[in-house]
Parts: sequence; structure tokens; C-alpha cells
Amino acid sequence: MFEKLQNLFAGSEAQFARTQQQFVEHWYCVKESLKNSSGSLNADVYDSKAASHIAEMIYMIENDKAPPESDYGPCVEFILQHDVLGTLQKHAQNDVPVGIRKIVLTFLSQLIQKLPRSALPHLHIHRPLQDMLCICGSGKYPIDEINFITSILGKFHEDPSLVNLFMNETLGRNGSKSYELRLLDALISLSHLKDDRVVKKSCESLLLCVAADSEYVIDNILSYTILVQDLVSRLCQRYGCLRAEPSVLLYTNVSWTSQLEHTIAEHTDSSAIRLLLWVDFLNTLAKSAHPNFANKLLKHLSKVFFYTHLLHDFECKDTRMVTVKAIVTCLKMLRISTSELLLVELLKFLTDDKVVAVLCSLLSCEEPSVVESTLHLFTEMFGTRHSLVVETLVLRYTKKNVDVRTKLLLTSESSTLQRSASCDSGVDEETCSDEETSFIHMNTACFSYFEPDSESPSLLRRVIQSEGSASSGPATEDSDNNFAQSSATPDNDNNFAAASSPSPSFGEQYPSSSTETISAVEVDRITLEHNRVGSPNHFKTVIVSHDHVEDVRKPGKGKRNTLKLDHAVHDFLEVMPALSQPRMVGFTEYLHDAHIKAKEVSAGYSWISTQKTESEVTNDCGIFLRKVIEMVPSIPYQSYNVNMYLMALISEICYIPHTSVTIYLLDTSLPPSPPLFKHLKDVAEQFTDIFEASPTLKEQLLCVEEEMSDVCKAATLSEEFCKELAAITLVKSTTC
Repeated sequence: MFEKLQNLFAGSEAQFARTQQQFVEHWYCVKESLKNSSGSLNADVYDSKAASHIAEMIYMIENDKAPPESDYGPCVEFILQHDVLGTLQKHAQNDVPVGIRKIVLTFLSQLIQKLPRSALPHLHIHRPLQDMLCICGSGKYPIDEINFITSILGKFHEDPSLVNLFMNETLGRNGSKSYELRLLDALISLSHLKDDRVVKKSCESLLLCVAADSEYVIDNILSYTILVQDLVSRLCQRYGCLRAEPSVLLYTNVSWTSQLEHTIAEHTDSSAIRLLLWVDFLNTLAKSAHPNFANKLLKHLSKVFFYTHLLHDFECKDTRMVTVKAIVTCLKMLRISTSELLLVELLKFLTDDKVVAVLCSLLSCEEPSVVESTLHLFTEMFGTRHSLVVETLVLRYTKKNVDVRTKLLLTSESSTLQRSASCDSGVDEETCSDEETSFIHMNTACFSYFEPDSESPSLLRRVIQSEGSASSGPATEDSDNNFAQSSATPDNDNNFAAASSPSPSFGEQYPSSSTETISAVEVDRITLEHNRVGSPNHFKTVIVSHDHVEDVRKPGKGKRNTLKLDHAVHDFLEVMPALSQPRMVGFTEYLHDAHIKAKEVSAGYSWISTQKTESEVTNDCGIFLRKVIEMVPSIPYQSYNVNMYLMALISEICYIPHTSVTIYLLDTSLPPSPPLFKHLKDVAEQFTDIFEASPTLKEQLLCVEEEMSDVCKAATLSEEFCKELAAITLVKSTTC
């Protein structure tokens, strides 16, 4: 047995010696051939025997196996003991004979893959590799250079501490020490080449570098390379070279992992594609890179690209194309951004107070394309459902605005209505101010159809009588019917009843008769809960249909914390004159779409219930909301596309599942009337005047869209827009 083992070890040693001897013979042949060819600068390596012998050496390295008692095979053992790599590197540096650099790069790539990690710190290994990295990036043999660098990166991921072997210490002019990471410098140089295959592979290698789990490696990359600055500067360069039309940029979809730039080099819109390819690469980089690198990259991106280039172009109002290019670039970046970090950084820029002011000023531009692109950008921002956009542009204003609106209602109308009640019923104010009947909340939207005066006080008296019956005890069905009959008057009250009666198409949502009392189940089914945080004692409001005005009671009195919106649905459907078609035509489709959109939106706004606002109480609705709503009265005179984008933006805002947004934009019951509804009434009056002055315009409403005038298109859009708002309001009242 002992003799068999001895013979086995002897055989393995003999095989080790024979393999090493063959490798040494090939190496001496390579040295001799290179020595003979070094005298001629035009000599080709393939004319000598060096190429064939190096190929044999590569084959032997690929099949090199270490014996059980050693960590290295015979070929690697010889390379570690002799300066083989140093000699090859010297010839490869000058590429003499011609082509030797390519062969050496292939040789080193195969060797690094075979070497264990423990062999890299060896002086005969890492020193020649460092010198080879210095000559990489020239672009003479880019594919071989990138393969060589990739093989080294594979070792970095096995052991991040190996990065120290490839850092070179340099001295500055003032004697200060600094370091160079030549591997990253070579990759950056290769990524600037025109060969798309090399650019793509170098970008993949850069992505591999910055995705390292080691903070030490990332810190060295950030400290000793210009990778961050180079990535951002190339984005700025491609943005500056953009010559494509904004529409081309907007509707072009590319991916840096699948599309090669050489395939579109001759395309007329290649500048747009190159820009989007780089944006997509930065998005992937921010998504996959180490958090330290991603944060550093995005901060530099925000400072150099967002606040320098884009903001400057936003403010360049004299040149339409420059402004539109900047807006569409932001819009496209919003669509491309799948990285949460990049999306947040972009939204921080777009929701900055200075940037919002500049963008809102563009809404007053006389150039329709600028206004269209700006409205489209705002719509895309709200489409992200991100808290930065909603809180900054809407909620921080509407929350406090609604609080102030509620406080004014509780302090002014409460005292006024209580005083009127006490005068008409002959009861002292102290009695009327009892906790059971704190004050009466009147639906002020009714006054859009009926203004009470001294000659017809029946509406106010009816409300007071309702309050008196509510305070005396629970109302019965007979008392409700008697109340409805006693409240009818032949003059203005009939107009009010006709204006406030629900449409027959709402039979499933509203009572079939105005004298019918809405049941508790019906109120629960079509309600929106609203807690008035700023109101005294947290009063709770229940608003039902036009003919049912309920009292406002404190908590614990059996009233649910709800807000009725059926009046608003009716108002939005009735606000526009039925010029082109009956009001209810197409409403079912809008309602169906609104239900689907509401479910989608509620999932995207799942964070909204936990967000809080720290801004001070203010009556200001914010520059954004104010500017957007101020555009509504100009609907009859704006272009078709501007109106389309404006209405899409307002609809997107109205879908926000927050009570303050619903009250501020859609609830027509709280005084004063919502500015959106008020402006829509102005638009309706303008259309009425326009069509009365030109009776021939009504005939165009029956034509196809292409044959309509701009005014007819605007009128049709406005009718459809009001139906959409009514559908949104109805869905929010039933689902929120």
C-alpha cells in the first residue's frame, strides 16, 4: 500500500515537472522571437513564432491544475517565480511587434481567471497588471481591453480589499499625496469611444464597480476618480446637442441594455435617442448602485443638470424651442425613472418653490406649445402619486384653506342663523345656543338658483322650522311630508325646487321625490367622511339632498361624521348649458371610468392618511392651484390642446383621496363656492353669450370634430369636462 502511494506521488511530481518544462520551452521561444522582432517597428507579431507559442501557453494555463500539495499549477508556479508578465507588458506597451498588445491582453485575461486571490498580491503579478491598465483606454484594441478589465473586476468582487493593489500614489504640485484608481480611469476612457459594443460593455463594467457591497471600494471610487462628474457632464453634453423635435423626444422609447447606438447613428433623431439612452443608464445606475454612490451622483446631477441647465432653459422665455425642450426632457425623465432615488431628486427639483413659480409663469405664455408642455409636465408629476408633489403643490394649502373656511363658517353663519331662528320663533338666543342645536348649516350652493329677499323669506323660515322640529324630537315620516308641503311656495321656491331636484337618471343614487327622506343606509352609502380638525369641538356636518338640510351637532349625538356630495354632482351636471347634447349622454361611461381610476389612485395614495402638514394656517391656495384654476375662465379662447391638458390636470388633482381636496375643488355646499365651480359658471355664461350672438355656431355642434370651430370644440370639451367632474364627485362620495 505504501509503495502504491509513493508511486502515485512520484507520478504526479513527474507530470508536474513535464508540464512546467513544456511551458518554459514555449516561453523561451516567445522571448527569442520578440527579441528578433523588436528591431523593426513595422514587424507583425503574426509573422513570427511568438503568436503561436503564446497561444500554446494560453492553452496550457486554461488546463493548468494544481497538485494536492500545492496551491498553484506548474504554469502559474513558473510565472510567479519569473518576471514573465513584466517582459510581456514592456513589449505590449509600445505594441512592438505590431499586434503583441492584443495577444498579451488575451493572455492576461485568461491568466487572471485562473489565478487564485492569494496570487494577485505577488509582485510579479499585480505590478505588470497595473502597468497594463495604464495603456488601456487608447481604443486600439478596445474589446480585448474591456475583457482584461472585466477579469480584474471579477477578482474585486471576490475580495474587495484587492482594490488597494491597483491604487497608485501620486504627488501633487504642493507635495500633497493623492491616489489614482487606474482601472476606473481606463473604463471611463473606454466608455467615451464610438464603438457602441465597447461603450455598452464598459457601462456594464462601471455598473459592476459601483454596485459593490463594500463601502471601502465605493469610498475610493468617489474619492479618487471623476466617475460622478463624468457621468453628469456627458448627460449635459447630450442634452446640449439635442436637436430633435419635442414630440420626437416625448414618444421615443429606448433602453440602454438592448439598443445599440450605431443602429441609429444615421437616424434623423439620433440626438434624442442618445440622450434617452444615457438617461436610462443613469436611472439603472441609481437603482443598482451602492447607496453612497447613488446619493453622491444624484446630488451632483441635481446641482449641475437640474438647477443649472434645466432651470436656465425654463427661464428662457424668448426662445420657445429651448423652453419646450427642457420641459419635455423633465417629462421624459419622469417616465423613465424607475429608481426611487432619481424620482425623488427630480421631484424635489420640480416642486422647489422657485421652480414652481417659474413653471407657473409659463402658463401665461402666449405660445400654446409652452403652455401645453407645462400642463403635461404637471399632469405627469401628479401621475407619480408621490407625496412630494401632492403635499407641496396641493395639500399644504388645501388643508389649511379648508380649516380657515370651516372656521369662518362656524363663527359667522352659526351666529347669524341662530339669531334669525331666535327672532322668528320668539325664543331667546341662549335657548337657541343649546348644545343640542349648536347652529344650522345651510347649503349655500342653493343660492346659485335662488336668492332670498325680504319678500320671499320662506326658504330661511323652512330651514328654521326644520331645526325646530329636529330639536323637539326625532322626525317622523308624516312630519317630513307635512314639512315638505308647507315649504312649497308658488314663486321663487318653485324655481328653487325645480333647480335643486335631482335628475331622473340618478334614481339609484338619489330619492325619487324631493319630499322623500333619505334613509340612514342611503346616507351611509353615498357619503364622504370629513373631520373638521380646525373647527371648535370638532363639529360634524351631515349634508343630504337639496330639500333636506340637517343640523350640525357635536360628537356623541348620534350623527355620523360624514359629508354629502350629491348636491355637487347635480351642480356640475347642470352648470353647463346643454348645447351639443343632453346632459346625461355619456355620463355612464365617465362614471365607469371614474370607478376604475379611483381604485387605481387609492392604491397609489396609500400614504396619504399618515402624512401631516406643518405649514401655518393660511387663506392662500398656493401659486400652482391659483394659476391652474385661473386658466378655467379662458377655456372659450384657448387652443384645443391647451384645454385638453388643463382639464386632464384638474381631473388628476380631483382624484386625490383627501377630504380637503374634495371640499376645496368639488364641494359646492360650503360657502363660498369652490373657485373651480365659480369659474365654470363664468365659462357657461360666456358660451351662452357667444352662441346667442352667433346662432350659426349651434349648427357646427352637430358636425364632426374636424369641421368644428375652436369655440364649438371648447364648448363640447367643457360639457364633457363637467360630466367627468360630476362622475369623480359621485365616485368619491360613494367610495371614500
